This record gives sequence, structure tokens and C-alpha cells, in this order.
Amino acid sequence: MTARGGDMEFKDFYAMLATPLRLGKNRYDGMRNLLDMVTDIQLVYAEKKTDQDCDFTKSKLQAIASGTRSFEPDEVTRILDAGFDSWRLVEAVDRLSEKIKRTLLAKIEPYEPGITVDLVAQWCGDYFGDLLQSVSDDPAQIAQIQASTEQARIKGTWQRLAESLFAEAGAMCPNLNCMTPLTTVDDAGQSKRIGQIVAIDADEDLAGAQNLIVLCPQCASSYTGTNPERIVTLKQIKQQLSKKYAQSITLDPRGIEDEIRRVLESMTRADRVVLQTKIKEPLTISQKITDDPDLQDEVTSRVTRWFNFIDKKLTDMDYAENWTFEKIRHEVKGQYLRLTDRGWTKEEVFDCLTRWLVETTGEKPRPCAVVISYFVQKCEVF
Repeated sequence: MTARGGDMEFKDFYAMLATPLRLGKNRYDGMRNLLDMVTDIQLVYAEKKTDQDCDFTKSKLQAIASGTRSFEPDEVTRILDAGFDSWRLVEAVDRLSEKIKRTLLAKIEPYEPGITVDLVAQWCGDYFGDLLQSVSDDPAQIAQIQASTEQARIKGTWQRLAESLFAEAGAMCPNLNCMTPLTTVDDAGQSKRIGQIVAIDADEDLAGAQNLIVLCPQCASSYTGTNPERIVTLKQIKQQLSKKYAQSITLDPRGIEDEIRRVLESMTRADRVVLQTKIKEPLTISQKITDDPDLQDEVTSRVTRWFNFIDKKLTDMDYAENWTFEKIRHEVKGQYLRLTDRGWTKEEVFDCLTRWLVETTGEKPRPCAVVISYFVQKCEVF
């Protein structure tokens, strides 16, 4: 029984989550707790099949968890009738520590290449929804599962983006003619958010960062995302907020200033013979930057000229100093991932990463852009 990720069996999915989520001391208890996590109404369980109308018996749940049998269509119906909602599963996985989520990431990656740690929780919710869809052949049921899974995806995205969206909005409601604070102070003297995330256009991606904005409770309650004039106005406000926020971001150097600076400084003494050596590995730029021909050409030009030089420099440093390249690679990728959820264009992400290197090292923008281009080719960016 497989679902999302193609080849991952449900027994492997269950085993992956059983210990981190503390589902139960055995498969029966574990499956009961897992099913209760994805339904609004508690299902009925029985040790053995009796005259009582139970949803699942102990032997059935044990067999499903061990992979010796699959969910059946009538069991999917029971789960849906109990109010299928994968959001609590997503929340439970998201509350796990970063270390545990990275362990889960390693188990998911073979089935979902390119997944990042911040999407592990959502992947688990999607998996369960896809699993139920793979069993049902009822169009109405499939539509119900898809709607529920989409709602969980939207909730998860809004929760993940909340920090950035509130920072982007600032202290006051950004809506026209409204200066209501987006935070208040509780009785304990602690700041508390009262602003609410809304989708600017109800017909666009409800989980897209560029379609989301924070408003005060009153403005949020009266905004429907269906009035064309108000949509245009709020989109303009969003663009202004995003631009201002992007200019204010300072990425964390994380202690790689010296290593990066040495790479940049060495570029002024670059051997022309090395620069003229043709790059051996296939160029990946055109597959990564498909919607911005100018950026694609600029990055390709830098990679064609500088890739071998930078690659050799980092390899030499890595050999002499142990893990230097891995350290730099990890931080560049980390900074990139911090920017990807903001809904920016690839040009905006590229420019922000370049500015990060400029501010981190004090070097000029041109060589910093070359280094970021190198990491586009090395698969750490885009």
C-alpha cells in the first residue's frame, strides 16, 4: 500500500512516525492514536469482531501497520464519515524537534527528492490524504479528501509564514486609512499578536506568500478577497511592504566570513588558464532558471568562466582544513531556504543572497554574484 512519494509503503510511513509521535506501545494502540489524530470523531475499535458495529478490529489495525493488508474502501468511508482532517497530524509532526524532523527528512528524501525540512510535516499530512485517495474510487470521496488536504496545506503554510508576514506588515495594520496595532500586551506584560493573515485574492493560491498579508481583526473580518478594487489596492500595498521588507533583511553570516572572503580575494589572482578550462559537468542553469532569460544568461556566463576556479579553490580548502566546503555549502543553502518561502522571484532571491555575501565579507557585488552563481550550478540554490 503506497501513496505520496510513489514507493513508500504505509508500513514504513507508520514505522517512521511511531516513535517520534509516541503513537503507542504496540501497533494496535499506535494505529488507533494515528487514526484519532486524523479524524474529528473518534472511531469505534474492538479487540475482536462482535455484534457491535466497530470500525476497526485489533487484528485489522495490526495487519495494516505491518503491511500484510491495506485499507479497504469501506474503511476509507468510515474515516471520512468521522471527519477526516490531516491538520492535527501536520501539527504534531511540526512540533517535533529540528533534529527529529531532519531524521524524518532523510527517510522521506528517497521518495521525494528536493524536499526540505520545513516541509516534512506537510508531506506527512499529504501522504495520508494521498493514501486514502489511492484506495477510494468514489469521485465525491476523492474530492472530499483533496479539499481537506488542501485546507491542511493552507493552515500549515500560514503557520510557517506567520513570522515573516507579521515582520513584513510592521506594527500597524497596513490597510488604507487604518492604523490599528497588530499586537497587544496581555495581563502578564507579554506582547501578543492579534493581527490575522488573509488571502488578498480568493481566486489565487491561498498558500502563496505573495497572496498573503496581515491585517487587524476588524479589517480581516470585513475583507473577502472577492472585490476587484480592494484586491488591486491590497496587492499594491503588499508589493510596497515586500520591497521594504526585502531591503531590511540582514542574513546571518554564521561564521563563514573568513572562508568566503578568502575565495573572493583569490579571484583577483585567478589563473587565466584555469578560467579558460571548459566546465566538465553538465550545466544545470537552464533547468533551474526558466522564467527569467536575462538572469539565466548572467548566471550561465559566470558559471562558464569561474566554476572550475571556485570549485578547485573550495576543494583545496576542504582538503587542507576539513569540511570547509561542506560548511560553506550548508550555510549558503540555509540562507537560500530562509528566503524561498517569501514568494519572491528568483532574481530577488539571487540579489538578496548576493547582498548577504557583500555585507558578510565587505567585498564587491560582482565577485559575490559569481560565488552565488557557482552554488546555483552546485544545486544549493534554486
